[in-house]
Amino acid sequence: MPGIKHLLPFLLLLALINNGCVTINDIRTCTVDGVLSAGGNCSHLISTTTEKMTMDEFITFLEADPKLNKGSAICISASDYNNLKTDLEHMCRMLGKRCAYGGSQNEPETSAE
Repeated sequence: MPGIKHLLPFLLLLALINNGCVTINDIRTCTVDGVLSAGGNCSHLISTTTEKMTMDEFITFLEADPKLNKGSAICISASDYNNLKTDLEHMCRMLGKRCAYGGSQNEPETSAE
C-alpha cells in the first residue's frame, strides 16, 4: 500500500497546523481461521480483545445489510494491515501528546503474557 506512506506526513502536518489531536480509535479486524468453513478470528487495533466467529457469523460480518445500514467489510492483506498499524503507531509517537488512542492519550494495550 504505497499510499499509506504518503498519508503519514499529511496527517502530521494537519495535526501541527491545526494544533489539534489525531485520535486513533480501536477497530475490530477479523481474519479467516485457515479456511472459511472454520469461521473467523477477530482482534482489535489497539486493545488486546479477541473473539472467534462461526462461519455464519463471519459471512454476516463480511456482507452488507441495508436493513441495518451496514456496508460490507473491507478486505486487506495481513502484510498491508501490519504496515498500516506500524505506520499509525509511528505517526502517534511522532505527534506525542497530539495523538490519542481511543480518545485517551495512552499507548496501545499490550498483552501481559
